[in-house]
Amino acid sequence: FVSVLNTDIAKDADEYGYLVAKTNTKGAQYAMSNCGGITYENIGDKVVKLDCKGTSNQLSGDYGNYDADTDYKYVTLAVNELSGVESGWVIVTRFYVKKGNTISYSKYSTYDGIACAI
Repeated sequence: FVSVLNTDIAKDADEYGYLVAKTNTKGAQYAMSNCGGITYENIGDKVVKLDCKGTSNQLSGDYGNYDADTDYKYVTLAVNELSGVESGWVIVTRFYVKKGNTISYSKYSTYDGIACAI
């Protein structure tokens, strides 16, 4: 998964990254349409938080480097070794930015998140 984040927002945020959940209900498109329940408040057994603040990736040169002087950053998430996930499951993610008590979520066209069928 790849998200684009303004560098000024990245440096000012307390944290940013991905909320990740898995489901085996009705496929990826259905999951994307109904992932509004994947929220920061629901982190726990079913929703995992992956804070990417201060991290870099090698996918996109300086645009993936946290310390580089660029206008924006590519923030990436790779999902590996999915224990307990079988064919037909869907991985759903929401990109979030947290500043103080305010949490903002990305919007992807008409969806609240991104999904990938296994």
